Amino acid sequence: MKAGLLLLPLALYACPLLAADADKNVAELLGYPPETKLLIINADDFGMSHATNLAVFDAFQRGVLTSATVMMPTAWVKEVALWVQEHPEAAVGVHLTHTSEWKNYKWAPVAGRAAVPGMLAPDGYMWAREEDVWGHATPQEAMAEAKAQIDYALSLGIEPTHIDSHMGTMQLHPDFWQVYLDLSREYRLPQRQASRELYNALGATGRKEAEREAGVLGPDALIYSLPNPQSLADVPELYNNVLRNLKPGLTELYLHPAIDGPEMQAISGSHARRDADYRWLVDPQTRELIDELGIKLISYRDLREAMRRR
Repeated sequence: MKAGLLLLPLALYACPLLAADADKNVAELLGYPPETKLLIINADDFGMSHATNLAVFDAFQRGVLTSATVMMPTAWVKEVALWVQEHPEAAVGVHLTHTSEWKNYKWAPVAGRAAVPGMLAPDGYMWAREEDVWGHATPQEAMAEAKAQIDYALSLGIEPTHIDSHMGTMQLHPDFWQVYLDLSREYRLPQRQASRELYNALGATGRKEAEREAGVLGPDALIYSLPNPQSLADVPELYNNVLRNLKPGLTELYLHPAIDGPEMQAISGSHARRDADYRWLVDPQTRELIDELGIKLISYRDLREAMRRR
């Protein structure tokens, strides 16, 4: 049995929400008044680089970061695991990774190349684009790789609080989304979810209702795409406006913090923006604005515990 994970028969833990709860926002499901504005601030790409890890560590400890998701195939995962052992209060999930998008920095499947051949590009690493994954790999291979990543996290002492999907690979295609839903049910983990409005815009009407019917919890709304600022100096105001326009219920805002420097500059053209994300997370004025607006910060651990109680 996996450490810390009680695997029960599916019928026992995949309990659908009560019919009376179907129209409630997540704040209500967690016991808050319906007008409460709850916010999860999540850091994606944890473990991708040492510079990313340093930024996430700091944002957890002195910033407004409430959750992070780790990329298990990447090079700096062991550093994450050692830090989590010293900071068990941190809400860390698994950033299910089925693509390897950078030109000079690549990773291969955790399950092993022979186990998931459709996941491999001609260079022997994962495909760079999610469309290539959908075109070459089966949902069953995606499931095998996702389970290998979650199990690897558990073996390192990381008890995931949630799952989400790198580049949306498992969320945007209907067949792969079904696998994503099945993973949440099997491991009893909440997941990143979009709002009904966003699902409808993506041509996935009814998906939010299906997630609720399966008893899988996730945010009411996801800050999915923000306009690029004219300059990096505008990044703080971009996120501050998100805070000012937050709606009742639970919203997830996800960022990609990393400390700029030679390491990140060698990996990604977004190194400066990632540094700006980090600076906003640890700026004392960010917390002051959150308090001023009456926003309550929570983590995915709150959702996991609520989901497992149900």
